[in-house]
Amino acid sequence: MTTPTFPSKCLAFHGPMLYEAKPLRIYDPEANKTYTRATSSDVTTPPIKNGVPQDLPKEFYPVNSKQTTASTASDSSPSAASDKNDKKQKLLKALLVDDWEFVTKEHQYKVVPLPREVTVADILEAYAKVAGASRPVGTAEYEIFTEVISGIKHYFDRALGNILLYRFERQQYLNIRKKFPGVPMSEIYGPEHLLRLFVSLPALIAQTNMDQQSVAALREHLEECLRFMLKYRSKFFLKEYENTSPHYEAMSRGT
Repeated sequence: MTTPTFPSKCLAFHGPMLYEAKPLRIYDPEANKTYTRATSSDVTTPPIKNGVPQDLPKEFYPVNSKQTTASTASDSSPSAASDKNDKKQKLLKALLVDDWEFVTKEHQYKVVPLPREVTVADILEAYAKVAGASRPVGTAEYEIFTEVISGIKHYFDRALGNILLYRFERQQYLNIRKKFPGVPMSEIYGPEHLLRLFVSLPALIAQTNMDQQSVAALREHLEECLRFMLKYRSKFFLKEYENTSPHYEAMSRGT
């Protein structure tokens, strides 16, 4: 077979962030082979396919036991579960790619308007009311649930400035910190940045010393919260980011 043509650019994930990248390997699904740019020799793991990120964390997509019980009557076949997971992946990719393009694509250079009308704290509070209703107050399950919600909020506040911002957003972050001293970032930023955190969490969890049972429980809660965000995505997520000024663009290059 002829070696496939390598595109000049593609999109690749680095943690939760999307960046333009130069493809070094291409996967041919028909031949089940991956070709390298330099040697065209076979390698074992297919990386990025067709210029679109293919490897969103699959930890978010298994059907957990609680939901399986409620849905087995209508969605008992493996293909039905697979279709649902594929739909979630496509929704996630669309949101993440739009987010990436607004902020980093040449001639756009937009940012999320801040403070957001719907903040991370608002989303977690709404999710806690909906999902917490099925967990009796005072039970161990309820206590774990509230701890997870509190932990997500706390971790977002700690992680935002370190791993959840594109370079072009850093000047905005500095401006916000000066304008709202002492205010948690979860009360200023919204679902766009929370989604970036959720995409990065599986890899971050894998680096901890948590036992498997705790990891499984945490992933179940994260998956449930993510489904909640996707369900109400039209109310939570922006369809357009705001333009930045030439002054901001000049400042951001020096940040």
